[in-house]
Amino acid sequence: MDSTRHIALVEQLQVELKRYPLRYRVKLVLLSLAGFAAVVSPLLLATLCLGATVVRVRAQGLASLADGWALIVLALGLLALRALWLRIPPPIGHLLQREEAPRLRSMVEDLRVAAGAPRLAGIVITDELNAAVVSLPRVLGLPWSRHYLLLGLPLMQQLEADALRAVIAHELGHFHGGRGRLAGWIYRLRQTWGHVHFALNTQRMLSALPVVIFLDWYEPYFEAYSFVLAREDEKVADACALRLAGPLAVGEALLLSALAASRWQRSFLPALQRLNRRRPEPIDDYFEEMRRQLSPGPEDTEQLPRLLREAAGPRETHPSLRERLRAAGIAPPTQLPASVRRPASGLLDALEGRLMREWSIEHQAWMAEDWKAGFEQAEEERRRLQALEARIAGGEGLGDAELAEHARLQWIEGEGRGELVPLLTAAERCPEDALLRLTLGRALQEREDPRCLDHLQAALRLDPNLGFEALPLLESFHLRRGDTAAARALQTEFEAFDTQLRQDARARTGLQAGDLLQPHGLEADALTRLLGQLREDRRIKRVWLVRKQLPQPLGPPHFVLVVDWRWFRLLPENALQALSQRLQLPGTLSVYDYDQMPAGLSRIVVKTAGPPVYRRADTGG
Repeated sequence: MDSTRHIALVEQLQVELKRYPLRYRVKLVLLSLAGFAAVVSPLLLATLCLGATVVRVRAQGLASLADGWALIVLALGLLALRALWLRIPPPIGHLLQREEAPRLRSMVEDLRVAAGAPRLAGIVITDELNAAVVSLPRVLGLPWSRHYLLLGLPLMQQLEADALRAVIAHELGHFHGGRGRLAGWIYRLRQTWGHVHFALNTQRMLSALPVVIFLDWYEPYFEAYSFVLAREDEKVADACALRLAGPLAVGEALLLSALAASRWQRSFLPALQRLNRRRPEPIDDYFEEMRRQLSPGPEDTEQLPRLLREAAGPRETHPSLRERLRAAGIAPPTQLPASVRRPASGLLDALEGRLMREWSIEHQAWMAEDWKAGFEQAEEERRRLQALEARIAGGEGLGDAELAEHARLQWIEGEGRGELVPLLTAAERCPEDALLRLTLGRALQEREDPRCLDHLQAALRLDPNLGFEALPLLESFHLRRGDTAAARALQTEFEAFDTQLRQDARARTGLQAGDLLQPHGLEADALTRLLGQLREDRRIKRVWLVRKQLPQPLGPPHFVLVVDWRWFRLLPENALQALSQRLQLPGTLSVYDYDQMPAGLSRIVVKTAGPPVYRRADTGG
């Protein structure tokens, strides 16, 4: 189910829940039972098949298995059981052992008993700025589950013990009974279907295909249908936290968690990007750096009003901070809470330091490849910036496009701390530069300047491929201003963009006889640069170049280049890929070997292209 249909269905069900709450709940229960029936039916089949086999063997002996029908029945039973024998591992993180963190374990157990929650299979310390409960099915999606409490170490470092009690009480509140029993059951069922669906897809058992096909449709539909009640469940869980921890602790937990999440986006991630630009190797104290960047700072004062104004996203089950405070009867704060003097992470004792060291080593290895690529890109940008500044210093004039590039690179190298005037001036002189408009839009969005809308929308219009960067920035701007209607509209736009982008990507992949081709149409300077690059490879004999017509073009054009090598040779499999990466064209590129192409396709390309764009014996091209 796409975002547009999801949002429309949720809005419809919100109205139904308010007007006809009983009808909505009955329909949701029936939908839940239908899911169980569909998934459990193969298990029932397996049981009947195996039972029939046992009865036959007891009546006629083992010789009865020689009968073909008996073997078929037995095979069907075993295949069904094998397909539905799910192996769902425990949550990722450090599972607390019996002797570890006794004070934390005691706190959790007291709250569990007070909340009426079932016994926990374990407490898992994670590396995330979050807390959650997870219910993992033991058999299929049946009610017997293993329950885990997940506590993020970065979150524990931002809270005092009382606030952590409120967080834990909230999570355990998802297991509540009484008036909210249905909501709690649905909350856990949403997790269950997700785990079952993922596990069956991972196993890739042919015998489980009917169940997988059903869940492909059912799980997204159930997620959307139960979304409304899931939001209501968050309010009930907050009520449990109020009862067990008190309004002061709940308000502090909500506010400090929101501020920490804001610092994650505004402080930690930008700091990590700055470090990536300056050093070739990943940092070896990742979690210590995270703790430093998430510490309270003077910018929190200006962030507080924004956090209280910010609306919840269309697909967020948690209500906004203001809504949660209002539902709990807590007045919106006018000043920041007191600084955290004794972080709740101290409840982990020596385990805190050990986990930070171990996880930092893991993150260093995990980030190594992407970190290297980011640093190399930054080095290339610095070289280009130095070349442009050398030309300016030498009195050489720059064209509008080069001035725009200079302003953009200067802003990036200055880590977004400079004046906006050069960017604004460059955008006036070169309004068709998509990357410049995106950079300016991001800078204005960070300052909550409404002018960001024009620039981000312009970047999207000029280069739709920038949608994955521009659309989330637009949505975030609207949510910060509390404009949920505009955010919902962007969800629809993003869905359409994603669909079109997938179609465009497919059109740029492969070459078929029915594809529409045309002459390359390259500008003289682009052609000259291409010929120079081709001359560097002495293996190349001839090259033909055409442009592929895309049905709904998104972004730059797509070129098809066919290479005829000087002599027959067994080239490495990645030779063509390496050539495509080395060549620079104003668009995307696919490279093919003339001798390995189907004869019909090669004739079409040659006929469309005309004479080769490059011939080894040529001096020009």
